[in-house]
Amino acid sequence: MLEELVVENLGVIERAQLSLGEGMTVITGETGAGKTMLVGALQMALGARTDPRLIREGASQAGVEARFLLAGEEFVVSRTLSVQGRSRGYINGKMASQAELAEFGRRAVDVHGQHAQMRLESAAAQLALLDAFYGVDLGPRNRIAEALSRLERRIAEARSGIAERERELAVVRFELGEIDRVAPLDAEEDLRLEEELDVLEREEEFREIYLSLLAVVSGDEGDAGAVGELSHLARRLQREPSTAELAERLDGVLIELNELSHVAQRRLEGLTGDPDRPDQIRSRLVALRDLKKRFGPTLGDVISTRRALATRLDELSGDPTSPELLEAQAEKLRAERDQEDMRIRKARQEAAEKVAAAVNRQLPLLSFTAAEFAVELAEGGDGSPAVFMFRPHPGSRPLEIARFASGGELSRLMLGLALVMGVEAETQLFDEVDAGVGGRSARDIAQALKRLSSSRQVLVVTHLAQVAAVADRHFTITKRIAGEGTVTEIASCEGESRVGEVARMLAGDPDSPTARKHATELLHAGGGRS
Repeated sequence: MLEELVVENLGVIERAQLSLGEGMTVITGETGAGKTMLVGALQMALGARTDPRLIREGASQAGVEARFLLAGEEFVVSRTLSVQGRSRGYINGKMASQAELAEFGRRAVDVHGQHAQMRLESAAAQLALLDAFYGVDLGPRNRIAEALSRLERRIAEARSGIAERERELAVVRFELGEIDRVAPLDAEEDLRLEEELDVLEREEEFREIYLSLLAVVSGDEGDAGAVGELSHLARRLQREPSTAELAERLDGVLIELNELSHVAQRRLEGLTGDPDRPDQIRSRLVALRDLKKRFGPTLGDVISTRRALATRLDELSGDPTSPELLEAQAEKLRAERDQEDMRIRKARQEAAEKVAAAVNRQLPLLSFTAAEFAVELAEGGDGSPAVFMFRPHPGSRPLEIARFASGGELSRLMLGLALVMGVEAETQLFDEVDAGVGGRSARDIAQALKRLSSSRQVLVVTHLAQVAAVADRHFTITKRIAGEGTVTEIASCEGESRVGEVARMLAGDPDSPTARKHATELLHAGGGRS
C-alpha cells in the first residue's frame, strides 16, 4: 500500500505531499492543475522514463519520494531527475537502477490509464493471469517437459560420438586421479595442519636450542664440551695452593653447568613431537595447495568438484545407451506431453469462456453499452498465447487491449478485469477512468471502484462527482498565480470544503445552493464524509 507521496519541482507542482491510507482515495481539481502530473510523479519514482523538460522552471532537479507498506515491511523509494537528464534512484536508502525501481513498481502498483505502462501488455502475462484465475495446473506438464529435455540432451550426447565420450572420460578420470592421489580428508584439513605445524615449529625451535646447549656444555661426537674442558682446568688449578680459590670458584661453575645440562636434557626428553612430522605436514600442505589452486579456491570446493567428477564418471562409464532406445523413451514422453497439452488447452478454453462472460457482465456497468470482451487462444499446446481482445462498439474491429488508444476506455476495462480476475499489486491507480461518461454510468463506475477498494488500495484521478462522492478520502489540487509564477497546492478535502468541491464538479460553481444540495445528497448516498 502507498502510504505517502512527496513531489518536488515537477511540472506545475512546486511541492506536494499526500498521506494516504486503505480504501479509496480520489484526487480532483480543475483541468491543468496537475492531477495527472501526480500520476507521472509516481511512475517516475517507480522507474518510468521522464522528460527533463518537465522539471519546474527555475529548478535544477525534480524529486519524488514514495513510502510503501508491503506485507508488513516498509519501503521508501525515491528518485531525482536533473535538468541535464541524469537520474538517481534509491530503495530504502540504497542506490537502485531504473530497472530495479521498475521491478519494485511492478510488485507495488498497477497504473491504469492512457499513458500508463500496462501490466498485461504481453500475451505471456495475459496467459499467466488466465491460468491463475482458473487454477490451471501446469505442474505435470512442466515435469514431463523437464524429463524430456534431459532425455533429449542424453540423445544428443549419444549421437555426438564415442570419441567425444572417451575424450571426456579420460579428462574426468585424470582429474579424479589427481584429487584422489592427495585425497583431502575434509574441507578443513589444511586449516588443522597449519595450526599443528605452527605448534610443531615452535617445538622444533626449542629442540634445536636444547641440543645446541647440550653440545656446548657436555660436548658431542668426541668433543669434551665446556664441562670437560673446565673440569680438566679445575684439576690442574687444585695442584697449586696459590690457585685453590680459583679452583673452588670453578667447581661452582661446573656444578651450575652440570645442573644446566640436566635441565636441558630433561626438557629435550619432554618434547613429545615427532621431529619428522613438520616436514611431513609441509609436504602435505604443498599438495593440498596445489589442489586448491587447480580445483578450489577452498578444500570444500575441491571436495565438491570431486563429487561432481565421480557422478560424471558414473554417467560416462555406464553402458552406452543407443540413441534409438533413448529416442523411443522420448517419444513416450512426447505423447504424455501432448496429452497434458490437450488437458491444459481444454482448461484454458473453459477459463477463457468464463472470464469473457464475467467481464462482459461487468461492461454495461462500466459505460460500455454494446462492447464485447473475448479471450483468444492461439493454436498449439502449452505455449499457446492468450490474447485479450476488445470490441468497443458494434461493427468495430476487435483490438488487443495492449493497443488501446483511449485512456478512459482502457482504464474502465482494466477495472472490469480487476473485479473479475483479481489483481496482484496492492495499490491500483486509475487515471481517466471517467473519461466520456456520466449519469448512471458514472454511478456504476463509482460503485465498481468502491467494490475493488474493499480488497485493494484504490487511487483515482477523476472529474466525476459520483466517483468523488464514494471515496474514503478526497484531495483537491488547485493552481494559483504567485508573483510571476504558478503554484499548485494540494489539500485534504473534508466537511464543507468537500461539499463545495463536489458541487464544483457537478455544476462548475462550488457556491451554487442547488449544486451543494445535490453534492450533499451524493456524499450521503455514497458514504463519503461531508
